[in-house]
Amino acid sequence: MLLATYNIRYGIGRDDRYDLARALDEVSQADIIALQEVDVGWSRTDFDDQVAMVKQRFPGYVVAWGPNIDTMSSGGVTERRQHGNAIVSRYPILSIRNFLLPKYGSLDYLDQQKGVLEALVTTPLGPIRVYSTHFCSTSPGQSQIQSEWLLRHHHEAPGRGPVLAGAHADPSWTSEDALPPMPVSAIVMGDLNYPETTRAYEILVGDYSTRYGNLTRRDGFLDAWVHCNPDVARDDRPTVGATVLADYKKRIDYCLVTPCLRSSLKKAWVSHEAIGSDHQPVFVEFAPA
Repeated sequence: MLLATYNIRYGIGRDDRYDLARALDEVSQADIIALQEVDVGWSRTDFDDQVAMVKQRFPGYVVAWGPNIDTMSSGGVTERRQHGNAIVSRYPILSIRNFLLPKYGSLDYLDQQKGVLEALVTTPLGPIRVYSTHFCSTSPGQSQIQSEWLLRHHHEAPGRGPVLAGAHADPSWTSEDALPPMPVSAIVMGDLNYPETTRAYEILVGDYSTRYGNLTRRDGFLDAWVHCNPDVARDDRPTVGATVLADYKKRIDYCLVTPCLRSSLKKAWVSHEAIGSDHQPVFVEFAPA
């Protein structure tokens, strides 16, 4: 099972040319793909419906879509402008939820609503909650509260159960097969917009120890790239595992997995050859169960 996460910058590549197909081709080998910065109805992307274009590019896959920015357009070409995250899956998606992350109300700087898209996916490793997310880039404090929200949601999701459960007097509610319980297994993929030296990262992956590295919590996440590349020193990771253009030397795009999936992790890498965005995609391969 191969996963990929890619902030596609709405298809505008390293050469500042808009070519969504190019970006999608760079992750087309993956079984589950988390995309960030997907556009619908924006002038910068020719007013294209990129969700429809993703569906066309991946026949036989299921596409979940979660807009975080959703405005009525005043341009007269399209009715609405939307911008957000998507999950593209070769495997069945049983349910979808889209959550808006808490944010500050910035007075002067670009203030974007960020979000987390959840898909309950039936995978060869069993049912897994898969997330595609994009965190803020303006404030370490805001990043921290978004990490806290995500960890809290992860803890509470199994107890809250599936989006539709139980019996009802109206049989139409349960005319189809019941959804399985929300699993503990989860994978978070996306552009978190912070390096691993921040407190926001430690909230999800565990406090950092100079002797042991990040102390993974049983109810938290581990960084798949770090787990699969243990010989890369912490100081070298921003360069070796960089996920934004080489000049920045930053590793801010991640695949985080729950500890129950650790034994299935096989390989993780960044495609530095990708040119379809100002980010590079991260790939994570899982061994069969």
